[in-house]
Amino acid sequence: DLDPYLEITYEIPDEPEENNFTFVHLTDPHIGANWAPGHKWHEELSYPRLADALYAVSNLAGKPDFALIGGDLVEYSDSRWWRDYAAMLEGWSAQTGINAYFVPGNHDRYQDATGNVKCGLLGLGEEHCDDNLAGYHNYLSQPGLNEENYLLPGDSLNYSFTHKDVRFIGLDTGADYIPDYEYGDGHDQGPEGAGLSDEIISALNGLDPVEPKIILTHHPLMTGFTDACTAAVCPYSSLSDASFVQNYSEFLDFVNLSNVRLVLSGHTHDNRVFDQENTEYLYLPEDVNPLFIQTPSATKDGRSPRAFREISVQNGSIQAFAPVATPEYPKKIVRLSAVGPTLRYYDPVNNITYVTPADQSGLSVPFFGAPATNRLIIFDADGEKSESEVAGAGGDAEYDWEISSEGGNIPPGSDQRAWGFYLNNSPLSFISLHINSADRRARVFGKNINISGFDTHRFTIDWSELISNQGKAGILLSFDQGGNGIFESSAELIKLPGRMTAILHSPAGLHLVDAAGRMTGSVQGETKEEIPLALYLPVEGQATVYFQGNKPDKELRIEVIGQPDPFKLAAETYALDIHFDYEDEEIALFQAAGIPIKASTTHQYRVDWDKLQSGQAGVMVDIDREGDGIFEQTMAAGKIFNADTYRANLPQELKKEAMVLVSSINFSYPVFQQKAQKAKEYISLSLDDKYWQDEIHLNKPEGYKVFFYESLAAKNILAILSLAKYNKKYSLPAESKNSLEKALKNLVTADRIIFQVAWTEMEQKSRIFSHGQFFRPVNNFLTKFYQEYNLSGQEVDKLIKNFGKLWKTF
Repeated sequence: DLDPYLEITYEIPDEPEENNFTFVHLTDPHIGANWAPGHKWHEELSYPRLADALYAVSNLAGKPDFALIGGDLVEYSDSRWWRDYAAMLEGWSAQTGINAYFVPGNHDRYQDATGNVKCGLLGLGEEHCDDNLAGYHNYLSQPGLNEENYLLPGDSLNYSFTHKDVRFIGLDTGADYIPDYEYGDGHDQGPEGAGLSDEIISALNGLDPVEPKIILTHHPLMTGFTDACTAAVCPYSSLSDASFVQNYSEFLDFVNLSNVRLVLSGHTHDNRVFDQENTEYLYLPEDVNPLFIQTPSATKDGRSPRAFREISVQNGSIQAFAPVATPEYPKKIVRLSAVGPTLRYYDPVNNITYVTPADQSGLSVPFFGAPATNRLIIFDADGEKSESEVAGAGGDAEYDWEISSEGGNIPPGSDQRAWGFYLNNSPLSFISLHINSADRRARVFGKNINISGFDTHRFTIDWSELISNQGKAGILLSFDQGGNGIFESSAELIKLPGRMTAILHSPAGLHLVDAAGRMTGSVQGETKEEIPLALYLPVEGQATVYFQGNKPDKELRIEVIGQPDPFKLAAETYALDIHFDYEDEEIALFQAAGIPIKASTTHQYRVDWDKLQSGQAGVMVDIDREGDGIFEQTMAAGKIFNADTYRANLPQELKKEAMVLVSSINFSYPVFQQKAQKAKEYISLSLDDKYWQDEIHLNKPEGYKVFFYESLAAKNILAILSLAKYNKKYSLPAESKNSLEKALKNLVTADRIIFQVAWTEMEQKSRIFSHGQFFRPVNNFLTKFYQEYNLSGQEVDKLIKNFGKLWKTF
């Protein structure tokens, strides 16, 4: 055993030049997707960004000998993502000769999007915690490593290997440490790791203490952040937040006494550098050992932009450099969604050879294949044309195909444009073109296309022509019947003149629903496309439906669905744009902004485009607060629907405004002051939380008192108005009279909404009564209210009492 106070001086002899090398630290690629609010992440971003990072590594001035990848390889453990991650790394190694070594992170153990929030924050018990590395073991292998490299027998998660006289050590710092999993861990620096076992520490201490070492972990040892949890609740709160727990000090002792030069980690998606005293450096010092270095995620922008890090070993000196930002290279991405048919992509140079997503080599340009999601990423910077095929497998099938040109030069003025075409031989099959200059991306989608037998469909895209002509040319779909290499015909693309697009700016979900109940959009985090001539783009939160008539279907509904937010991160508001375009001209635009929404709540938008175009309230917003399919309330809106409009339809907000209106009047007479004060007190009593279930439902049975207090408030306001009307001595200025009448109207409207919500729910849940004598008097009452109610009348307090009686009955 080493004396912890013993000072050891190392003399490293000059290394021969052949022992000089570089390697890269790349971490947290997070291949996959996540629907959780505040953690939204998309396959469509993760795959090309990992490909960009690996392509950038292979283009470094000095080819690195290998890459170290520091965990969180996938967003959570889905077999498709594990297969694709393994295939992309293996293909990259096959094409470049650069191997990759890795360790697992906490995300690699998660079984779903919420990770360990369900047991760490929701308290469901340790049996619900995720610590399953089956996918990691089933699909990944470390090149050249075997039992001799494992620190413990049979333990492939902790290993070491020597490269040119430097020992590299990979350590698994464990699953989320649940006893120290506080609220901030869900999203801030990240949760602590369980740490290292006694056996691992013992194996590390058995290594040659003089040999220079570099260690790869997922969780950092030093983070510069203190734990958000108190010692009374979290037993290891004195450690750096987001580090690891078990044997923290023992590992630090090993690092300080065993010639460890660098400890490389990820997890925090940040660029940080510390020494063993937890002193942070804003640069990378050359004369400080050991250094504890965090590198940003290679794919996700966090506290630091996405990046990787190059490290040099020269003549015995080990130098880490500043992170290299992950570039966005020009590339083509093609994908096929189908069971049976095969996707092919032809070499852009010779146009003869092709590859499939299962191939690791075969093109004259670099590419990545992802067979589990049937995707190819091709780095073809100068490619003006793309040629891909869908080859039938012998039966009948329907497929969706898509290709994108990303990172290239898209001309200005084409931001967020889309065009649709249907195929002459199949009206439900269509092509959709999307150009976005801001994102430097042009995409073509082929939807609901049928293929039979061994037929081959060839898509030829001339990108320059396509972009410059905005879809009028540049797309050719050819058909080879039987797959004999002869393309006998091509599809005629007929333009669809109309388009309605809904774009959601929010962590909530969005989908369109037609009269038949078919959906297109995001449904519980999954993309669903059921409506004919419609598609959904998850990264943009955009649902588009094309049509041949001059207006969208009146029965088409746009729904915004609140998502459960276990992390409590997302702003509970959303913005929604609904565009109606015809023949490339915008006909009408509806915009909602700052609209509150909660988990399980659904907001349904129904648009009458004729009314909206004429400046009327053409949008009906139906609200289902409980997610039970019953829309308790409907709000009307014109071209703009904002937070103020929304709040104006909420009982509590109306009551608060009534209090403000009454308070704004400076009464000259004590009797008025007394009545006004009483009115405010009664309104305040009606707002007591104990009477309210949520913003629109009252608690049973005590909620009835809301109506009781409101009727008393109304009685006092009416007394002021009556005295001012019939006694000239007490006359009121017109402005004060208007404020009191507006306050009165607010009270009546608020209580009518509460009553009507209860009535709507009762009627829909008990439809057996809907045509009986129970509901007829209610209908008569509401009709009379809408037609005959007079604000200056003397029956307002009685009206509120009647609302209360009916609410109590329901």
